[in-house]
Amino acid sequence: IKLNAGQHVPCRVAYDAETLAGLAKAVETMAIGPEDRAGLLNDAYALAKAGHPSMPATALLSLVKSYANETHATVWEAVASVLVGLDKLFVAIPADHPAAALQPAFSAFAAKIVAPAAEKVGWEAGADDGHLGKLLRVTLISLQARFSGSDPAV
Repeated sequence: IKLNAGQHVPCRVAYDAETLAGLAKAVETMAIGPEDRAGLLNDAYALAKAGHPSMPATALLSLVKSYANETHATVWEAVASVLVGLDKLFVAIPADHPAAALQPAFSAFAAKIVAPAAEKVGWEAGADDGHLGKLLRVTLISLQARFSGSDPAV
């Protein structure tokens, strides 16, 4: 059950682990609409940033993995916000700090999530892209530049 379906009420929803796992499956299969897929991730990210006990970083990262097959530009904006926001934390860590060693692993994690959608959308604009298609391509290319810049295939 997805609370605040359609994201009509300006509130954050914290789910228990079992419900969140079910919603992650719904995200993977796109069984819920794009506004709910984006809203779920935005809620989870806000809760994680606030240190809410229902959303430790590990739960947020597990949820983010469920967006690997995403195709909607609005949802990708939410995914990008989370990936870039977390990456900024890693970039701010001094190089001599032990946690700095986690940044390459996070970049690889992010690149793996972005790759399927980026490959599907491609580099070249299509005649039938439309507004959201163009936005999606820009978002994915930006994410590739940030997380896959050293990949020769990109």
